[in-house]
Amino acid sequence: MASPSMADGGVPKEYLTVRCPITNLTDEEKAVLKSSWKRVVGSSQEEFAVKGVEFGRTFLHWMFANIPDMKKQFEHLFDATKSPDVLNADVQFQKHVNKIITWIDSMMEDLDHPSKLQLEIFYLSQAHINRKNPIGIKFFGPLQKKFPSFIAGALGLPEDHQEVKMWILFIDLLVNKVRTTETWAKDDKKGCCNLL
Repeated sequence: MASPSMADGGVPKEYLTVRCPITNLTDEEKAVLKSSWKRVVGSSQEEFAVKGVEFGRTFLHWMFANIPDMKKQFEHLFDATKSPDVLNADVQFQKHVNKIITWIDSMMEDLDHPSKLQLEIFYLSQAHINRKNPIGIKFFGPLQKKFPSFIAGALGLPEDHQEVKMWILFIDLLVNKVRTTETWAKDDKKGCCNLL
């Protein structure tokens, strides 16, 4: 009799699970992640305009409080040292909040379209790395490390909950692309022959 983790023929079930080559998520895991996002921001435009914006504000304030030197990266747009109430009223702060929630929403929509998702992640990482003051792994590394506690709190779930784990895989996907893009950018500055 086969063990519970073995499929017929003695092959471990995890080897038979179809995972997306881009996200490393199964269809079921993608569904969990999309459902989780809708729970956070709502399923209508009206809910998104309220709940989505609130999530974006909370996330940005959390990054300022938890990611070293993140506030300095926004000096050209707004004064991130101001109180949350003052920042929430700032037009540039709100524009960045809208960028964050729109990006996440678009990524969630494209979870079932790996090639589109891959391009979105690529463009997002390029936009952060190719800035005058790049936002690279120095910032995304701590984000990756601390994100589980943020998203668990936002969802009201323990960090080891399956839904939180799907978010961790999602953030890992982004951070790994930023890491790769940053490495490529540094190698481009050295010249291609340094890669050989």
